Amino acid sequence: MKKRIKLYGILLLLSFLFFAANVNAKEGDEETIVIKLGYYEHYMPFCGKETEVDSAGFLGKIIDCMREDLKEYGVEIECIAFSSKEWLRQALAVGEIQMMFPAYENNLTAEENGYILSNSLLDANVLVIFHDTYPESRDKTIAVASKDPIQELYIADNYPEAKLLYYDTPLECLEAVKSGAAGCTIMNEQIAEGLLESSGGLQELKFYSALTDAGICFAIRKNEVNLLSVINHEIHLLPDDLYESAISEYYLEQSRTGYVEYAKQTSFYLLLTIPIFLLIIRALSERWKKQQHEENKKRLLAEISHDMRTPCTVVNGYLKAMQSGLIPEEENDQYMKIIQIKMEEILELLDTFHEYSLIEHPDLPLTPKRVDICDVIQRYLAARYEELELADFELEADIPEERIFCKIDEKIFDRVLNNIINNSLKYNPPGTLIFLSVRRCADKAQILVGDNGVGISKEIKEKLFTPLYARTGPRHKNSGSGLGITIVQKIVEAHGGTISLVDENETENGTRYCIELPVSEDIGE
Repeated sequence: MKKRIKLYGILLLLSFLFFAANVNAKEGDEETIVIKLGYYEHYMPFCGKETEVDSAGFLGKIIDCMREDLKEYGVEIECIAFSSKEWLRQALAVGEIQMMFPAYENNLTAEENGYILSNSLLDANVLVIFHDTYPESRDKTIAVASKDPIQELYIADNYPEAKLLYYDTPLECLEAVKSGAAGCTIMNEQIAEGLLESSGGLQELKFYSALTDAGICFAIRKNEVNLLSVINHEIHLLPDDLYESAISEYYLEQSRTGYVEYAKQTSFYLLLTIPIFLLIIRALSERWKKQQHEENKKRLLAEISHDMRTPCTVVNGYLKAMQSGLIPEEENDQYMKIIQIKMEEILELLDTFHEYSLIEHPDLPLTPKRVDICDVIQRYLAARYEELELADFELEADIPEERIFCKIDEKIFDRVLNNIINNSLKYNPPGTLIFLSVRRCADKAQILVGDNGVGISKEIKEKLFTPLYARTGPRHKNSGSGLGITIVQKIVEAHGGTISLVDENETENGTRYCIELPVSEDIGE
């Protein structure tokens, strides 16, 4: 248990301090001794201006503890905020204040600056860590761990013009230095040495001691030796977890008052920040879309090479076998038919991938015209009726006599119906019913198209519109590029519409798509 010095001893010490330091007494109370403490008002979480006579942050907690103890002896601490570190040091030098906070240095640098230091409130030896050599230019970009106020305090004092790169942890700071993303990092000696010893990949980093035997202290005028004794005594009585408590409260308060609360208190700035915020969101969204586009392109190229390889390998193998005489001449026609089938597969894949690349392009060239969507679908079904009949598929159409106008590029939109109906033909047995209906719903033209066939597995339904995903499912194990429905979606969306898969609870079986397009009311639209 920490022992207090005896009452008469500290009273004697403070009385001597009063006469030696010429401390001002409060008006109307000659026995009250006032210690003037200056602090920098912009150094949270260490200190910051809370009221005219009180500091916030770590210093606020220290003063609260000291006042509780010193008031018994008729001593008070008056806190004076300074907006400039230079003015703060000057005030200490000329005797306007008797002590200042914070001082982040060691006794050697303090003596050079003309004051003495109290016992350390926090140990703060500092290492500068770098890679290879350490030219001056390395100071210009410094990796900083988020929520490390001691590190920020040292950098603010010694490298005010440096560019700071913030990372979540000290380890990430070291990795940034190793990779060259940052010129150096500056951190607590114990933390740095522990990380450098435990992480084998970081042992190539070098360092030097920027500040040794240092700490966060009070700086006191040289002639205030008795005051130094009193402050050191009070520091000895402070709780061990005072700093951790102050830091935790500061960051908790920061998270509570966040952007929304700040915006409520400052409505003028909110009006200014909303457009900026929206621009940032838009820029991030565009960046994400670009990244997704690049990833899709890479994946597409990988799938092309995979899909092309199989039929090409078959064709190459058969041709070599025919050239070498391994295949009897009477069987050549049979193998040539197989080669022809594989070549048609290759051409179909190339056409699909080429079409997808065109549809995926942000500048898809559309030439929309105002047309009667009912008439367009009737003509499309008439053109395919014979093909469906020969394949032994039934067709059921429900198209109203009323005219429903939409603005579409007919040639490109035909691909929507083609891909859906071709899937029905490809993956269902003969006798399957293909149906198509059109109706108007408010300002939308609704097209339902599908079949009563085998349906689609739940796994594929969840990611049906993801490029190349559907090709991996059981329904698509025999063929298909996995892009057909993706192309349909891109075309529909390019026309300002939407497409969705009708929930299986609404249909007994099979597959049904719902396409909605905006209705064009006015010819002049």
